[in-house]
Amino acid sequence: FTRITVAPILILAGLVIEIFAIFKNPVRQASSGGAKETQQ
Repeated sequence: FTRITVAPILILAGLVIEIFAIFKNPVRQASSGGAKETQQ
C-alpha cells in the first residue's frame, strides 16, 4: 500500500475503535468531568 491508501484506513479504524470504547464504557464513567457535571 501507499501512504495515501493507508492513512485514511488507519484514521477510520481509530474512530471506530473509539466509538466502540465509548459504547462499552458509559460516557459518565469514562469522563471524570466536563459537560456531564454541568448538566447534572
